[in-house]
Amino acid sequence: MLRIGCHLSSAKGFLAMGKEAVGIGANTFQFFTRNPRGGKAKALDTEDIAAYLAYAQEHGIAQILAHAPYTLNACAKDEGIRQFAYNTMRDDLERLEYIPDAMYNFHPGSHVKQGAEAGIAYIADMLDRIQEHGFRATILLETMAGKGTEIGRNFEELQAIIERVADSSRIGVCMDTCHVFDGGYDITSQLEQVLEEFYGIVDLGGKILDVVVEHELYGQIAVDLIIASRQDAEEFYQKMRENRAKPLKELTEDVHYHTIVAKDAASMERIERVLEEKGFLLAG
Repeated sequence: MLRIGCHLSSAKGFLAMGKEAVGIGANTFQFFTRNPRGGKAKALDTEDIAAYLAYAQEHGIAQILAHAPYTLNACAKDEGIRQFAYNTMRDDLERLEYIPDAMYNFHPGSHVKQGAEAGIAYIADMLDRIQEHGFRATILLETMAGKGTEIGRNFEELQAIIERVADSSRIGVCMDTCHVFDGGYDITSQLEQVLEEFYGIVDLGGKILDVVVEHELYGQIAVDLIIASRQDAEEFYQKMRENRAKPLKELTEDVHYHTIVAKDAASMERIERVLEEKGFLLAG
């Protein structure tokens, strides 16, 4: 099933986000777990969550994506900053226990001149400690552009984190198309090669990319990034060539797709238009 949505404000709660998503034709959405530049989350409203879950089931809202605040740095040199990242992630994931099948996306962090190897070790250690609590949410490492000393600037660094985590079954990847492009991967003209490289390096245990985050400049690319895996890619493209007039859902019965999270509602609408222009409708 194709899941497509955009980032929404959580200021008015989960039910409000669910209604806004349905209002723009989305069946998923992303939200910040708290102020993206701060550390304190507002009190959890379990009644609002219960109302949202009932509404989501009624309207077909699928798995949603929670985004950690930007202030997390799991591989900082300062132990206090690393502990803050752990405490915040643990609190976020405890709160997400109320949302079945949620995903949690975070920026791996910056090693600040300690070296990538040291940074990767810190990140993996934090994830191990987090997973000791048995949280249900899938934790996603976001691809980064490589500014400064960011970890996750290439697929090898993501794989290095994953292979060091004791249990990687609940670890996935969020591919941010803007970050990937800025990081030197030519997804404008060599998309299939980039995806081939990704799946050749990153071992997701048979899983596919969990989320593709599309940014405004790369809307056309995001449409093509709905490929589930290398194995499904050739079959999907063949179906695109042979059955352009058929609704999308008729072509995806045997293929599971990523979630696409657009930059905003307007960007989501543009992606939908591109899909329709290609002959693939989101319903019908």
